[in-house]
Amino acid sequence: MKMIASITQKIGFVPEKTFSDPKKIESRLKMIFFFSEKTFFVVEEIIFVSEKIFSKTKKIFSER
Repeated sequence: MKMIASITQKIGFVPEKTFSDPKKIESRLKMIFFFSEKTFFVVEEIIFVSEKIFSKTKKIFSER
Protein backbone atom coordinates (compact mmCIF):
# COMPACT_ATOMS: atom_id res chain seq x y z
CA MET A 1 0.00 0.00 0.00
CA LYS A 2 2.89 2.36 0.73
CA MET A 3 4.11 1.93 -2.85
CA ILE A 4 0.71 2.87 -4.27
CA ALA A 5 0.54 5.91 -1.97
CA SER A 6 3.98 7.11 -3.07
CA ILE A 7 3.06 6.67 -6.73
CA THR A 8 -0.13 8.70 -6.33
CA GLN A 9 1.83 11.35 -4.43
CA LYS A 10 4.37 11.57 -7.24
CA ILE A 11 1.56 12.04 -9.75
CA GLY A 12 0.11 14.79 -7.55
CA PHE A 13 3.42 16.68 -7.59
CA VAL A 14 4.15 16.30 -11.29
CA PRO A 15 4.84 19.68 -12.92
CA GLU A 16 2.08 21.32 -14.94
CA LYS A 17 3.92 20.38 -18.11
CA THR A 18 2.67 16.81 -17.69
CA PHE A 19 -0.89 17.96 -17.06
CA SER A 20 -0.86 19.73 -20.42
CA ASP A 21 -0.34 16.27 -21.96
CA PRO A 22 -3.41 14.15 -21.10
CA LYS A 23 -1.96 11.09 -22.83
CA LYS A 24 0.84 10.92 -20.26
CA ILE A 25 -1.62 11.09 -17.37
CA GLU A 26 -3.82 8.46 -18.99
CA SER A 27 -0.92 6.06 -19.50
CA ARG A 28 0.22 6.54 -15.90
CA LEU A 29 -3.26 5.90 -14.53
CA LYS A 30 -3.55 2.82 -16.74
CA MET A 31 -0.20 1.59 -15.40
CA ILE A 32 -1.30 2.07 -11.78
CA PHE A 33 -4.60 0.33 -12.50
CA PHE A 34 -2.76 -2.54 -14.20
CA PHE A 35 -0.41 -2.98 -11.24
CA SER A 36 -3.20 -2.88 -8.67
CA GLU A 37 -5.18 -5.40 -10.74
CA LYS A 38 -2.11 -7.66 -10.91
CA THR A 39 -1.58 -7.39 -7.16
CA PHE A 40 -5.23 -8.25 -6.54
CA PHE A 41 -4.93 -11.28 -8.83
CA VAL A 42 -1.83 -12.51 -6.97
CA VAL A 43 -3.60 -12.13 -3.61
CA GLU A 44 -6.61 -14.05 -4.97
CA GLU A 45 -4.28 -16.79 -6.21
CA ILE A 46 -2.60 -17.07 -2.79
CA ILE A 47 -5.99 -17.32 -1.06
CA PHE A 48 -7.14 -19.98 -3.54
CA VAL A 49 -3.98 -22.07 -3.05
CA SER A 50 -4.14 -21.83 0.75
CA GLU A 51 -7.82 -22.88 0.65
CA LYS A 52 -6.85 -25.90 -1.45
CA ILE A 53 -4.10 -26.83 1.03
CA PHE A 54 -6.51 -26.38 3.94
CA SER A 55 -9.15 -28.64 2.38
CA LYS A 56 -6.54 -31.34 1.62
CA THR A 57 -5.22 -31.18 5.19
CA LYS A 58 -8.78 -31.40 6.51
CA LYS A 59 -9.39 -34.47 4.32
CA ILE A 60 -6.23 -36.18 5.59
CA PHE A 61 -7.21 -35.60 9.22
CA SER A 62 -10.81 -36.73 8.70
CA GLU A 63 -9.62 -40.01 7.15
CA ARG A 64 -7.55 -40.89 10.24
